[in-house]
Amino acid sequence: MAEQEMTEAEIRGRKHTAEERQADHTKAKRQADYIAAGFRADGGAEEKPAISVIVPVYNTEPYLERCLDSLLRQSLFSHMEIIIVNDGSEGDPLPVIRRAVKKCARGGRIRYLEHPVNRGLLQARITGVRAARGDYIGFVDSDDHVSSDYFGSLYRGACRTGADIMIGRTVIEDEGSRYIYTLHDSYTRIPFLQEREVRDFFFGQAFVCYSCHTVWNKLYRRSLWQGILEDAEKAEGPLTMTEDIAFSTMLFYSAQSAASVPDDAYFYCRSRGAATDNGRISGKAFRTKVNDIRRAFDLAEAFLRKRGADAACLGAVQAGRDRYARLWRSLARSAFRGRHLEEAEVLLRDLSGTREQSRPEDHFPESITCPWRGGLEYIKDQILDSSCSWISFDCFDTLVRRPFREPSDLFRLLDPYYRKLTGCPLEFSALRAGGERMARKMQGKRHPGQEDIRLEEIYDFLSRRYKVPAGTATGLMKEEIRLEERYVRARESGRQLFELAAAAGKQIVLITDMYLSPDTIGRILTSCGYTGYRGLYVSGQYRKRKDTGSLFRLVLEDLGAGPDDLLHIGDSWKADIEGAGRAGIRSVFLPAARESFAGRIRDYGTGRCASIWKVCAGSLIDRRKTEGNLAFRCMQAMAAERYFDNPYRAFDPASDFNADPGLIGHYLLGMHMAGLTAWIRETCRDRRYGKLWFLARDGWLPFRIM
Repeated sequence: MAEQEMTEAEIRGRKHTAEERQADHTKAKRQADYIAAGFRADGGAEEKPAISVIVPVYNTEPYLERCLDSLLRQSLFSHMEIIIVNDGSEGDPLPVIRRAVKKCARGGRIRYLEHPVNRGLLQARITGVRAARGDYIGFVDSDDHVSSDYFGSLYRGACRTGADIMIGRTVIEDEGSRYIYTLHDSYTRIPFLQEREVRDFFFGQAFVCYSCHTVWNKLYRRSLWQGILEDAEKAEGPLTMTEDIAFSTMLFYSAQSAASVPDDAYFYCRSRGAATDNGRISGKAFRTKVNDIRRAFDLAEAFLRKRGADAACLGAVQAGRDRYARLWRSLARSAFRGRHLEEAEVLLRDLSGTREQSRPEDHFPESITCPWRGGLEYIKDQILDSSCSWISFDCFDTLVRRPFREPSDLFRLLDPYYRKLTGCPLEFSALRAGGERMARKMQGKRHPGQEDIRLEEIYDFLSRRYKVPAGTATGLMKEEIRLEERYVRARESGRQLFELAAAAGKQIVLITDMYLSPDTIGRILTSCGYTGYRGLYVSGQYRKRKDTGSLFRLVLEDLGAGPDDLLHIGDSWKADIEGAGRAGIRSVFLPAARESFAGRIRDYGTGRCASIWKVCAGSLIDRRKTEGNLAFRCMQAMAAERYFDNPYRAFDPASDFNADPGLIGHYLLGMHMAGLTAWIRETCRDRRYGKLWFLARDGWLPFRIM
């Protein structure tokens, strides 16, 4: 049965009951109201959107306005269309939709479709997909909502990677609290996957990770949906419970690539009385839901068999059937007795042959939760605030990052070069750090009005103070610049904010306290993908610093802007927050990854994540020597940059590793494997081994790495 879009000809061509005539009159009036308001109920609009967001509605009117408001606030809204599919709801969503239309900055972005009767969530989604015109398709259930850059972040990720499926973050919202399931979140933080890797990722979790098979926390290439619609439509009758399993099986099996974005949130709201509330259940509701689960797995399995899927994919579907049967059997035995329990057992045997009740491991993936901390999303909301037309960013540790625990660690890479040039065994890095401090102090005495220093002045001081030949000093300075350019990379969270500001039409300037020249910093920024900003203000060039507020005041004067016209974003509390405040500028704090790693951000504890090695090693190692080891420091910095790039990411402060296998693997196991494989290489080289054999289990991972 098609969605109802009745025309005048259809109305004239059939006999109606009095109730139908009244309904037709009401619908015609509603369509006229919509068109007058700037959009068409039958789906008309102007240019092709980038994204079509489909919102099924069935008895969720109390939550619909919150959902639509979150979509209207999207950073990408001007490139989106919202397709609302009324799946025969017993309520009336139209007053809410009218209010949403009035809030639209432009018409033609909200489309409305109706099913004359309830056909189930699967068919409602299909109706929306068939109407969609965007290159990509997303879903938001009408009792949920999303953060302001959710679809913008997914779309930018899709454009950057070319992935068929982009996975976002899922945040549970439950009566005022917000949290994530740590294991689900960790599993779905995937790199760019291609072909077989996509199937291994999806079927490897055997329907244990709900964030994999829910349809609403992702963005899909529309052509991917078009390829599976014929199979999806084979479901007869309404299908609401776990229809995602059928869709996701088809989509991930067909996808050639998939990736994820690390931030921004889909808020999955646990509402009392919703379809997912299984605390108390009637026999009728139990029968409907278990039958839906069986039909969803039947659809998935039929699709896979039709496509000639291998045993691993089919085995994952059977494992999913078994797990759901165990979970629902436990519910049945707590909710029913006698005949009702016997009827439930018959239904569950149709779903799966297993007669087991739920096991502890069935509940384990949802047993570990972590409070969600929306600091990065807050910064994005501030960027989208229409009151500021200029956005300024700090550069180092805000837009770009370096794999060093402290910026001065880079100086230690100059030591071999210094010894090569001079033959002197001294550590040049100590001279470089101490020389900069003394050069700044002397510059302040000689030129009190100059607040900052330049790199060439530091090396000139080193040459004079330590009798370093001018040619050697120049060579060392060029080597330092080369190392800066070599090791700097874009910071992902900083790049997100920069791209968002550009997409929102903000004017962007960069303000940094740095001794490097504007030309050097410009090359670094270009290599990291930062272009299109209106100005670069470097403290060494202007002899003014941020922490005093004077560099900010110079920027405002140069731009002809007032303090209220600019929002500043940076990682240093003293320079970027307090310094901006001295110039009357509003600012937001984006701490460096290493600061969150070390637990130095107030109210954002990370346990003993950075210092656990001291506790574990005890007196077995020389702590001071280990702390000073450059390789150790760099590996810690790389772990921090990977995990805490978003310094406000969800982290359980009562834990040391957030109970996250991803952090444990990359940080602890990764550092161990780096040391082990380096030792193996050195040993083989020193002993001149020609062939190396790796035994199973213990040798598997080093073998893969080497």
